[in-house]
Amino acid sequence: MKKQPKSVMISARITAKAEEKLNTDAATAGLNRSRYLEQLILQNKVTVIGGLDEFIPALKSSGKNLHQILVRLNTGQIFAPNVLEVQRLYGEICDRLTELAGGEPPSQSSS
Repeated sequence: MKKQPKSVMISARITAKAEEKLNTDAATAGLNRSRYLEQLILQNKVTVIGGLDEFIPALKSSGKNLHQILVRLNTGQIFAPNVLEVQRLYGEICDRLTELAGGEPPSQSSS
């Protein structure tokens, strides 16, 4: 591949912490900062997922609920919960997150 001449200059303000990480990551990759940023821009796909502001608190709550169920199971407070239903519901959550991220959920197989 033929090396293209650089013709555009950009500038950005970042925090000292971000600059430190940039310097470290570029050095680890064996590149200068400009080349490292260029590689990041050209090779990485950035996925922006809208609607997560409402989704994340609900997901956290469901995780807390699942934890409570597991604690009660482990301490013998409940017996024979409908684990398949919990698994199905969490599967639906994962499928929806995958869709929001632009991917396709795994095909549903009948059990």
